[in-house]
Amino acid sequence: MRAGLAVCAAVLMCFPAAGQNAPARPPGKDARPPGSQTLALPSGDQPAQEAMLLTIDEAVALALRQNRNVLQAEEAVAAARAALDQARALQGWTLAGSARVAAMGPTSSFRMQLPTGAPIEITLTPNTAWQLGLTATQPLYHGGKLYLQELMARLGLDRATLERDATARQVARDVRQLFLTVVQAQQLEQVAAENVSRAARHLQDARARVEAGVAPGFDVVQAEAQVANANDGLVAARAAVEKALGALKTLLAVDVLKPVRLQPPSAEEYIEVDEAGAIRAALAHRPELAAIERAVRMAETSVRLAQATSKPSIDLFAQYQKQSTEGFGGHDWNWTLGVQASKLIFDHGLTRASVQQAEAELRRVREMQRQAQEAVALEVYQACVSLREAGEKIAAAEKGVLQAEEAMRIADLRYQEGVSTPVEVTDARTALVSARANLVNARFAYEQAKIALQYAIGMPLEEFLQGRGEAGPAVEQGEAAPAGAEDVATAREAPKPAPDAPQRRPSAHFQQPQEHSLAAGGEATDAQALRRYVTASSVRAR
Repeated sequence: MRAGLAVCAAVLMCFPAAGQNAPARPPGKDARPPGSQTLALPSGDQPAQEAMLLTIDEAVALALRQNRNVLQAEEAVAAARAALDQARALQGWTLAGSARVAAMGPTSSFRMQLPTGAPIEITLTPNTAWQLGLTATQPLYHGGKLYLQELMARLGLDRATLERDATARQVARDVRQLFLTVVQAQQLEQVAAENVSRAARHLQDARARVEAGVAPGFDVVQAEAQVANANDGLVAARAAVEKALGALKTLLAVDVLKPVRLQPPSAEEYIEVDEAGAIRAALAHRPELAAIERAVRMAETSVRLAQATSKPSIDLFAQYQKQSTEGFGGHDWNWTLGVQASKLIFDHGLTRASVQQAEAELRRVREMQRQAQEAVALEVYQACVSLREAGEKIAAAEKGVLQAEEAMRIADLRYQEGVSTPVEVTDARTALVSARANLVNARFAYEQAKIALQYAIGMPLEEFLQGRGEAGPAVEQGEAAPAGAEDVATAREAPKPAPDAPQRRPSAHFQQPQEHSLAAGGEATDAQALRRYVTASSVRAR
């Protein structure tokens, strides 16, 4: 019994989430083969839904269309664009209409004798008065304040666009990593299923030896317990797959009950990365750093805007109005055209305090910029170290699998020949399960490290390895694009690495070829969304 529990524990330790809250399936209810990713609907009364088959690039495109964070970032860009329109509108002329009706009192008047001898009564204060008018105003000079407000709005739009791109890149990274996590869980499920098969074969051998009278009946009891424990491990592994798949569907903004199947990515390559070059590329391409640079420029503009508060303002105005005929008011439409100027003379230190506040904010933002650059450099360095570490672990795990397979073969032969105990077979099987799970985890850790490195440097790894990582992105007003952003088709058609590029050893990480599919919902991959937001997929095997 202890040996059987050790087998189950080996699988669960290699994938910790697999053993948490895993509900056992009723006997005979689970006819799903190992590796399947379709989630069944909870009620048999509902019609079965057609499973959505996704590749990793289609999952990224779907997330960029539907993810809540990306949609919120898009609205932030729209708000910044509207703010720029407002700043521009302040520099144009305005036309305002006015109407005024008032009751006055007490009414005052006096009588006057005309030369003709007839008296007349002249009203000084009528009991009611009205006035209609139109006023047009055109700013001529405001000490540069209107221009600075427009500049602030333009920088704000660029910053919002860059932050949207950074959000999209984060979502794309998360989707790729979670996609690989699901595939990893599926492969660990296959390891657990293979452990069940080996335990079942051992049970058959034990029964045959007991029937032949060459082994005690306890061997069968122990083998049955090992099969039960192996099945528990398989149930936990399947639950881990479904949990990871549910998290992926939530990230894609897909109904968690919708059946989804994943097509594992093609085999990737091992790469070698120059850490100093990777840091330089990240400083030139990360949209987060470009967004902070816009924040610095906005803080500098705020200082200039605060200083311009005390400068004079000059406006051109024109009025066209008519008022009631009683009293001394005009009797017809009249017009006025003129220029008015104003200058703040004394504000009790308000302008000086505003300038000091803006200068302090500028110093704070510059410190944030330096801190962000240091954080990006550290992130790139750690990603390079993780990539190198994962590559070394793969080599060790491959050797471990070869040794464990040979030990398993020998243990089976020794038990069949009657020269070993069931404990030796169980120990060998536990070691084999652990070795294969370690290899799966090492390979996927390498792929996760590549995704993290690509995100850290802010551009496709293929472009970086070809030496195109020094120039930063050109950001136009309102159309900031992430560095190295391109669609999936371009990534697949990219030229091969230069002859002097580092040699990379291919590795067959994913061993589940499946049929090709369309994008989610029957749509083609959203290449335009990828071109706008996200870096291309990782380097593919040539």
